[in-house]
Amino acid sequence: MSTTSLAGAVLDVWPDTQAVALQQRVRTAIRATRGDGALLHDGGRLHMSLGYSYAAANSDPLKERAERERAAEAA
Repeated sequence: MSTTSLAGAVLDVWPDTQAVALQQRVRTAIRATRGDGALLHDGGRLHMSLGYSYAAANSDPLKERAERERAAEAA
């Protein structure tokens, strides 16, 4: 899945097993050194930025292509 906003387009990180494991290790280290208050949200779904923009645009073609690629990898 991709999302477009005034900030830009992002794609989900998939497959995400290793990235999620890394994220959890980093969050554990942050909690150990800075306490639970240092993490005020769960981080959400992992994603990567494709680029940034100054105006909104139709991201449907990008989303459709990304979904096709993801489905092909899962098959």
